[in-house]
Order: sequence, then C-alpha cells, then structure tokens
Amino acid sequence: PAFRAESAQQYLASADVLDDPRERTAVVLLWRDQARRLVGTANFALAERYLAEAQRLVDANGEPGTPLGQSIRIDHHAVLHGMGRLQDADRVYADMAGNVDPVVLVGAASLQMRSLLVRFGMQDALRLGQDLLARLGMEVPGTLADPDVQQLLIELKAWVAQDAKADPWTRQWMSQERPLAISRILAGMTSAAFNVRGDPQALAWLLRQCLRLWADHGPCAELLRAMGIQAGALLIRLAGDVRTAYDVSRHLLAQGRVLGTQPQVSSVHYWFAVNACHWFEPLENAAEHFRVATERPPVGGAGYAHFLLVVVAIECAPTIDVAIGELESGIAACRRTGNTHAGMLHGAQKLMLDGLRADADWDADDELAEQATPVGRLAGWEAAIGLFGLLMGRQDLVSRSADRVMPLLRNIPGFYATFHGHLFMALSRAWQLQSRPHEDRDRVLHELDESHHWLRERAADQPFNFLHMARLVEAERAWALGDMWAAASSFDDALALVQDRPRPWHRALITERAGLFHLSGGLVHMGRRLVTEACRHYGNWGAPAKVRQMRARHSFLHEPSESAIVADVPAREWDIGNTTLSSEAVDLLGVLRASQALSSETSLQQLCARVGAVLQALTGATGVHVLPWLEGQWWLLQDDGSPLSLDRAAARGLVPLSAIRYAERTRERVQVDDALQDDRFARDPYFAGLAECSLLVVAISGQGAAGPVLPLEDR
Repeated sequence: PAFRAESAQQYLASADVLDDPRERTAVVLLWRDQARRLVGTANFALAERYLAEAQRLVDANGEPGTPLGQSIRIDHHAVLHGMGRLQDADRVYADMAGNVDPVVLVGAASLQMRSLLVRFGMQDALRLGQDLLARLGMEVPGTLADPDVQQLLIELKAWVAQDAKADPWTRQWMSQERPLAISRILAGMTSAAFNVRGDPQALAWLLRQCLRLWADHGPCAELLRAMGIQAGALLIRLAGDVRTAYDVSRHLLAQGRVLGTQPQVSSVHYWFAVNACHWFEPLENAAEHFRVATERPPVGGAGYAHFLLVVVAIECAPTIDVAIGELESGIAACRRTGNTHAGMLHGAQKLMLDGLRADADWDADDELAEQATPVGRLAGWEAAIGLFGLLMGRQDLVSRSADRVMPLLRNIPGFYATFHGHLFMALSRAWQLQSRPHEDRDRVLHELDESHHWLRERAADQPFNFLHMARLVEAERAWALGDMWAAASSFDDALALVQDRPRPWHRALITERAGLFHLSGGLVHMGRRLVTEACRHYGNWGAPAKVRQMRARHSFLHEPSESAIVADVPAREWDIGNTTLSSEAVDLLGVLRASQALSSETSLQQLCARVGAVLQALTGATGVHVLPWLEGQWWLLQDDGSPLSLDRAAARGLVPLSAIRYAERTRERVQVDDALQDDRFARDPYFAGLAECSLLVVAISGQGAAGPVLPLEDR
C-alpha cells in the first residue's frame, strides 16, 4: 500500500502488455483512486493520463457499461473540464450520455451544461437539461413557460415570509437521490435560461419547479443556487420589487450557512451580490461575496466573479492598478477553465483601462458585430464603452452606450451595470440639452427625468452608493435648463457628499463637471481651482491619459512631473473581501511595544490579560476574551486565575458559545456587524438584553495543533 503511486506509474508504462482481465480491473481501480487523489492536489495532467488509460482498459475488457466503466468516464469527463479541455470532454460525455443511469449521470450533465454555457451554447444546455429531466420522470413542456408569472411572484413573497420562520439548523433538508438529481439539473438550466432568454417565462417555470421541490423534500444546495439566480431577477424585472429580491436573497444566504463552503453556496453569494446587495448595502460588501465566489466557485464560475470584482475595484479602489491586478487574475481563470464568455467581458474591461492609461482611440463596434451573443456580454461591453466615454469626455460614446445598453439592461435589472446605464442616459441627455436645447426637447427631457427618477429611488434605499451621483444629475439638469442657482447648489451638494466616499472616479468626475460649470458662468477662480483638483484626482487614480487630455484643453494646468501625476494616493489599504487595519489605524511602534510587553509575562493568566488589553487598544473592542486550549478543550481564566471550562463559562453567560462553536466547526473567522441580527447567534443567551453587539471570533492554530480562541466584541 505504501507504493501505490509508484505502482500506478509503472503500470502506466506497461499498460500495453497487460492481458489478464482480472489484473486489468485491479489496475483500473488503482488508476482511478490515484487520479482522484491527484485531482485533490490539482495535478490534472497526470490524473487525466491515468483515467484515459483506465478507460481504454475497461473497453478492452468489454466493460464500458459496468458501474466501474461508468465511473471512469464520469471522472475522466470531470478532469477534462478541470483542465479546460472542453471539446475532449464533449466527446467523453457523448460517449456515455445514453448508457448511464440519469441519477448517476447528473453530476457529469451539470458540468456539461456549464461547459456549454461558457461557450455560448445556452440553447444546447437547455435541451440537455430538458432531456435529462424527462429521463428522471418529470413532465417537461417543449417550450418552457409558466402559465401565471404574476401569481408566482405573489407566492414567492409569501413563501419567503413563511420559510424565514423555519430554523435552518433543524429543518428537513433534501436527502433522496432523485429529487437531488432533479435539483441539480434545474440549477444548470437556470444558468442557461438566464443568459439566453429575454423572455422570463423559462425562469418562472424553473422557479416554480424549485419551490415545489423545496416544499415536498426540503431545500438543498442546488435549489439554493437555482433560486438565487431566478428569484431576484424575476422580482426586479417583472415587479420592480427590489426590497423583496433583497429579502429573498438574504434568506437563501441564511440557509446556505448551514451547508458551509460548498461551491453551490458560493453561487448563492455570487447571485446575492449580482442582483441585490448593492441596492441596500455599500458596494464594498458585494466585493466580499464575489470573493467567496472566486475562492470556492462552481466549475468555470470564477471568471464571472472576477469580472464583477473588477467592476467593484474600478468603482471603489484607490487606484486603477488594483482593478488591473484583479483583471489579470480573472483572465487567467478564464483561460484555465475555457470560459470564453467571461473572457470576452474581461476584454472590454481591459480595453477601457488601457484606454484610460494610454489614451487609446477605442472603437469597439467590430467586437459587437455578432448580435446573437448573450445579453450579459453585450451589456458588459456597452457599459465599458460608456464609462470610457464618460471619463474621457466623449459625449458621443456616452450617448451611444445609453441608447444601446438600456434595452439590454431591462433583462438584467438587478445588475450594478443598471446604475451605469441610467447614469449614461441621464448625463448624455442633459449634455444634449446644454449643447442643442431645442432639438427634440420633450423626448430628451423625458428620458433624462426617467433615469433621474430611477437614481433618486436607488439613492433613497442606499444613499452611500448613489446619492452623490443623483445630485450630479440634478446639477447637470438644472444647468441644461438654465437654472444656474439650482445647478450650483446641486454641484455643491454632490461635492460635499462624495468627499467621504471611497469612489475615486466619481469624485474626479463630479469635481471636473463642477469646475466646468463655474468656468462657463465666468467664475474663473473657483472653476480653475476645481478643474485643477479634478486633474489631481484623475492622476491619483491612475488615469494619465485623462490628465494629458485635461492639460491640452486647459492652459492654466501646469505641467507636473510624472511623479506628481500619481501623488497623494490614499495611504489606506484596499483589500477586497478582507477588512484590514489601515496604516493610520495601527501604530507599528505600538505593536512592537505590545509584543515586548507580552514577551515579558511569566504566567498564563497575566499573558491572557495582557493580550486582551492589547487587542482592546488596537481594535477599539469593548470586550476581549482569550480562551487558551488546554487538555483538549478551551478554558476561560477567571480573575482569580482559576480555569473555567468553555461550557461552564457559557452556562454563566460569560462567552458567546454559539459563535465559538461555529468558528470551531467551520475553521473560519466569524465577523458580524450585529450578532443580534444574525440568525446563527441571535438566540445565544450571551446576547440577551443587549441592544446590539458587533462580533469577531478567531480560532488560532499553529502547525496543525489547536490554539486559543479570541472572541472580540463591541457593544
């Protein structure tokens, strides 16, 4: 047994001379086991060699249809997917699809549907799913459509209100093979239907099947994934109900916590961030969910999450370089997994960022010649074109993008790109009124006001993300209509609001437009001051092409050195998905002195007390516990030095037991803004009587051994 790896390699070299059927079977089993171990270490190349040879020996034994032969082909198909060899995987799937029991085949079918999806084969993926559902005994209409979509949305609202009452930790979860298999196929079909169809009927039919399965058999990971895609998209598109879409998505996330780190749960995080998070939470929160989706993605899904992380980085990061780093990771993920679809979306982002840095004359018309591509790709391209035009002052590109992207966004109204679309529409129409006030005035003003109204609604729900841009549109509208006092007031509001928001290009654009407004009204001193400040903001962000353009247009802008272009970059760190203490918040000399103080302690009790005091000083926590790991369990050292076991300490209300056990079970840190609003911990007796309590629990381990656990709180 100690030499199985060596034996597998020697058999690989001598496979052609194996003529004993029993030995062949033994070798096939050996190769399959070794391949599965290699996949766990991402050594796909050697795993694929083992499985290809195993498949050949199984066929030579005349056993391709046996359970062993089926399992070899299923494993081989999965490894080829992992390597991005999707056409080879197509051939393996076609070879086994009609001969394998549908319940056994469902894993490979799910992978195959995702493979088709990333290569624009959405219709093929839907047909594959319909065929397999029929083989699993479901009645599937030839044309997927729900007879009463509006009634379904009413039922969905009632469902989330009722289902939220069930405790996800004690409820019945789906366990039977056939419903689990059907759920997995429905999830794959949902991804395909979302990308291929402007008509929401297919999504509605799939959602109804998911709700029935949930009611009859309980939830499962695949149902969470499927409903995460469907529910938010349908509620926002058909009912304009952003709040219920957010509530449904939050409910699915709460259910997913029970399942831990499965890829399907990362998909729930992804779709929550895609459809709902940014409408009610700071955009930075969405980055944390996208980061989860990149760390534990379904096959081929990392490229999409990276694409949206780039979107967040462009909006929130202090410099373009952060977005470029994320972009390079996304392109690598797309190449690794063969995700052509997400790769093309990254291509638009790359052109935009390169243009801002190198002053490229970007004309993407050729890239959009193929009109049969998925809606999301076209919308992604047009949003990138519009943003490039907006920042470079290309009003023609902003207007063209608004005209093209708005019809596309009606199919994906939960996407953050919808904000860009309405911004492009409102600003392009305002600029048209400013330059050509009598040209089709009523239509232009109507389109401006529609998008302005939409922005104000979003700002009412989430002012941090949208209010400053709504004020910018108000200012541009008033300027276009000749109401200079209202324009000046709105520009002033927008400037004041954006100062405390980490939105670099928003700040630069608002400052530039305010400066141009003042210059147009003859207020030269303030106008020049604002334009100069905007030029510095663009330089700090890392857009030298824009800086050069502004210098060429405004003679009062002095020629700074190249180093001055990128001066004054904010010193704070920007780490997507990981909250880090900034350079201003942590005095490194204080850390050094704290470490010296800790090293001087000679007793465990004094050390724990000093650690707690240091952590309180560094983090601002109102309470810190240090629970050392001794004799196979955690202990709380009381003031007199006597140890109290974790369970006894919890019984006395001295520690948050539910949060500590959760950190122990998941091996992840626990970080919540308010534990009383988190259904995992709200019922813990430790929090009884508190109005609110933010919480951080970190379990520390070293060299594979358990260490102390540190609960920090702020009441």
